[in-house]
Amino acid sequence: MARIHSILLLVFLAGVSPARWAAAADEPPPKPLKATGDFGYVSTAGNSDVTTLNSSDKIEYTSGRWLFTQDGAAVWGTDHGIENAGAYLLSLRADYKLAERIGVYALGSWRRNTFAAIARQFDESVGLV
Repeated sequence: MARIHSILLLVFLAGVSPARWAAAADEPPPKPLKATGDFGYVSTAGNSDVTTLNSSDKIEYTSGRWLFTQDGAAVWGTDHGIENAGAYLLSLRADYKLAERIGVYALGSWRRNTFAAIARQFDESVGLV
């Protein structure tokens, strides 16, 4: 039993060695700007003639206690040359960190999806996180 405890202790100490702490301290700080995006295209032919385009993006910028986020998305499609999909979204959000686990935010967004009977929709909100 003592042998098992010794092995477990060595495994634990190897995992939290001072060299590992030093490597973690040498990591560069996170970059303030993060951006992601995607694009898709689908085209089929045969019994149906469908074309669909989609795109989305997300941009985050951090400055001190502030986090600014922009989201966008779009889907557009046709079937036999007639538009049958058109959904668009754009949102902007600002977060402010009051403490380690507490913050406030303000959000504004615009949405359009005529095939779901939404000509335009605006959302505004503020909250505590």
